[in-house]
Amino acid sequence: MVDAFVFDSRFYDVVPHSAVLRRLATGFGFTEGPVWDASRQCLWFSDIDGDTTYGYQLHSRTVVIRRHPSFRANGMTIDNQGRLVVCEQARRCVSVETSPGQFVSVVDQFHGRRFNSPNDVITQRDGQILFTDPVYGLEQSDPPQMREQPIQGVYRVNPTTNAVELVVDDCERPNGSA
Repeated sequence: MVDAFVFDSRFYDVVPHSAVLRRLATGFGFTEGPVWDASRQCLWFSDIDGDTTYGYQLHSRTVVIRRHPSFRANGMTIDNQGRLVVCEQARRCVSVETSPGQFVSVVDQFHGRRFNSPNDVITQRDGQILFTDPVYGLEQSDPPQMREQPIQGVYRVNPTTNAVELVVDDCERPNGSA
C-alpha cells in the first residue's frame, strides 16, 4: 500500500475511506491519458517522455507495452467501436487504432494548418470526437514558429465525414475532457 495524502476532502465523495490505494507500477517519465478498456480488462496509459503507450492488465497484474514509439501519445479514450483513440503530440494529430498496433490519423489540421499539440480526447455517444489543442507539446520540443493554429481551442471531428469544427475558441491552454 502507498501512503496517500488527501488534499481535498471531496476525494472521499468518489473513493471510500476504506479503499486501499496501491501503486501498480513505477519507472515511467511523465504518465498521462489513462483510460479503462473494459473489453480487454486493461488500463491504457501513456508515458509521454518515454514515447510509449502501456497497459496494465488486470488479469495478470502486469504492465505491457502497447505502442512504441507512440509519437508522444497523450490523452486517450475508447470510441463506440471499442477502438483506442489517441492524441499524438509529435504527429500533431488525433489517431485511431484500426487493427492491433495499427493507428491512422483521423484529423491533423484545421483550415489548412496543423494542430498545435492535441492533448485530451473524448468521444460522444454519436461517435464524434472532441479534443483539446493547447501548445504544451510545442513548448517542450519545438520553436515558437512551429505553432500554426492561432488559438488554443477545443475541436470536434465527425469521423464519418472528417468534418472538423472549432467548438471553443476563448480559453487559454485547454486541458482535460469529460
